[in-house]
Amino acid sequence: MAILTKRTHALGANIGIVVGVLFNIYLWLYVPQIFWFWWNALGCVVTIVVALAVSYTVKREVNEGLEVVYYSGKKEVAILLAYFVAIVLFSISLPNILN
Repeated sequence: MAILTKRTHALGANIGIVVGVLFNIYLWLYVPQIFWFWWNALGCVVTIVVALAVSYTVKREVNEGLEVVYYSGKKEVAILLAYFVAIVLFSISLPNILN
């Protein structure tokens, strides 16, 4: 949502995700005709629509002077890369472990 529009704010996103999860629960309990694979896609659409609707109707103040700087050091990148490699190796070896 942050990529699609700059007007989406945290309140809209939070309300959207709650409504999306509740919609998924509704599909699970009351609409068995819909294949479970589609629940997440429909929940995502509902989340985006509700978040955008709330964000466009409820106005929030924007901090124009706020500057956000992201920093990723070599240590953090190395840790994330090590976890990634560990997960890939575990996933590859999982069939051998289960046999």
